[in-house]
Amino acid sequence: MRIDFHVHAFPDQLAPKAMSILAQHAGYDPQSDGTFADTCEKMAAGGNDRFVLLNIAQTPAQQGNANRFVIERNGGKVIAFAAVHPLSDDAIYELDKAKDAGLKGVKLHPEYQGFDMDDPAVYPFYEACAKRGMIMLFHAGFDSAYPNSRRGYPDKSAKVVKDFAGAKIVLAHLGNCLDNRETLELLCGLNCYFDLSICYKTMPHDQIKEVIKAHTADRILYGTDFPWGNIADTVKMIENLGLTDQEKEKIYHKNAEKLLQI
Repeated sequence: MRIDFHVHAFPDQLAPKAMSILAQHAGYDPQSDGTFADTCEKMAAGGNDRFVLLNIAQTPAQQGNANRFVIERNGGKVIAFAAVHPLSDDAIYELDKAKDAGLKGVKLHPEYQGFDMDDPAVYPFYEACAKRGMIMLFHAGFDSAYPNSRRGYPDKSAKVVKDFAGAKIVLAHLGNCLDNRETLELLCGLNCYFDLSICYKTMPHDQIKEVIKAHTADRILYGTDFPWGNIADTVKMIENLGLTDQEKEKIYHKNAEKLLQI
């Protein structure tokens, strides 16, 4: 059983443009055409039993369409998260609409959405998520499209995790896929989850193992960042980390099931 906690797909009419722009920014070869149908096909072919579907509202104006897209596809093998801009005037309305539709979380991206993770201006939105039991999945650390930005680096994400101790928080890319030093120093042991998405491309195995050991396998989630991450290469990475079968089972699906309450 595998639950991929970090997957992106786009509406058919937007997929070609979105994939072209994002591929240029990311510098990675995409593993699909970005459509929902092709994503589902590749997930199944790669051995992923279920996946968390993520979309990002880069501006408040994009929230409505983005949430209609994910809400319509939520269910079965698909666990959709809301796309909400935390600084929009109707962020709480969009959050409530998503929760009422059965969505379990929201995807947030400090760089793409233009906010510092620990900015007090976004704290009311975090509080609303926490009160509603909604998971907050953040892009965390380095982003190749914003190489000089530190909007979501461990110094900022650690403050948020501490300030919202009861919230359900996932930090993508092991807190910072470029280097594990700040994650080890500032994040490991705090009340949050890390996902492993894209780390096979950017971080040596020994650094990944250090983080898992320090944070424990109980707080690590399997994720690919598909279509930017390759499913087989992510699985190969996990299999080569020297983890026990019990630890791998937690990472592949049990931690996700617990967090998602499924």
